[in-house]
Amino acid sequence: MLEGNLLIRASAGTGKTFALATRYLRLMLLGKVDPAKIVALTFSRAAAQEIYTKILERLWKAAASEDGAKVESAKIREDLKKKQRP
Repeated sequence: MLEGNLLIRASAGTGKTFALATRYLRLMLLGKVDPAKIVALTFSRAAAQEIYTKILERLWKAAASEDGAKVESAKIREDLKKKQRP
């Protein structure tokens, strides 16, 4: 599912930040949504900063080298496959 709302509720250390960053990058890279129109909410400034930092780190890695781009695109493709499984 690439459209609509997504709610992620889980305990600490379960991968919420990774999931949110991957969804943001996937929406942006697939051209489904203008990045300025994506809203990600969390309950603390620290968590918001962590999500923001993770997105920037992954964009930087992808832009820094061809290998980085391959790794990041593989993460996004794997996430898409998980979302398409019944």
